[in-house]
Amino acid sequence: MDDIKTIVDRQRRFFLSGKTLSVSHRKEALQSLLKMIGENQQVIFDALFTDLHKSEFESYMTEVGIVLAEIRYAIKNLKAWTSIKKVHTPLYLFPSKSSIHP
Repeated sequence: MDDIKTIVDRQRRFFLSGKTLSVSHRKEALQSLLKMIGENQQVIFDALFTDLHKSEFESYMTEVGIVLAEIRYAIKNLKAWTSIKKVHTPLYLFPSKSSIHP
């Protein structure tokens, strides 16, 4: 198994490659995370019970369910969040030096 440094280096190289910039890649990554959490939900519940003595219900309501809802929200809104929008920027007029120091 790879050590942490190797994993971090690999992830950093992947990020710097620019592949994570596309909306389709981001959506696929979120969908993959959603699927992975769903497939490992019982493992997550077991870990939360072992570490924090949380029941499955409490684990879902305070941990898993919230994360799943946030991922679904991000998937639903990703296109809108990444669309190019025209923004009107107010023009600021800065006082000249002479008006600041008489």
